Amino acid sequence: MRDRPLAGSDSPDDAWIRSVLVDAVARACPRWLDTEREDIVQTAMTKLSLHLRVHGGPTPSRAYLARSAYHAVVDEVRRQWRRREIVALDDAPSPALADGIARADERSDGTRVAHAIRDCLDGAAAPRRVAVLLYLEGRGPSEVAQVLGLVRKQADNLVHRGLADLRDCLRGKGVEP
Repeated sequence: MRDRPLAGSDSPDDAWIRSVLVDAVARACPRWLDTEREDIVQTAMTKLSLHLRVHGGPTPSRAYLARSAYHAVVDEVRRQWRRREIVALDDAPSPALADGIARADERSDGTRVAHAIRDCLDGAAAPRRVAVLLYLEGRGPSEVAQVLGLVRKQADNLVHRGLADLRDCLRGKGVEP
């Protein structure tokens, strides 16, 4: 087992690894995480450095680095979604207040539709929910497939069926998509 330099050192291998990770993170990172790209690259470099320090071995291949970057992006997406869910739970109004708000007609149509969409997506199967969220974020089926690590056809099916489920659920709630 050989001792590897830590991420951020001046080693030529580290410079190449970093450049490959930067490119791979840029390809896999959703637009809404653009501000976090550098942090994701640093996380991937740190994990890779620790792995090489423990296991040793030659400089990893470009494919291995791309996969590492992809996993770092997925971990960050999951972390962001968990943080949003926790914040949403913390900001939830008390049941009495929620009932009062629901009865009041102060809520705009946009808010009502947004709540209906969120409720429908919360009830959807996890793979379809994630695929639809990525699609609604502006990603095409190819990008959805890349982010989720699927083949294009699987991503097409998840998006198509997820959107169909979303339309049916919204119609059931009285919201015409």
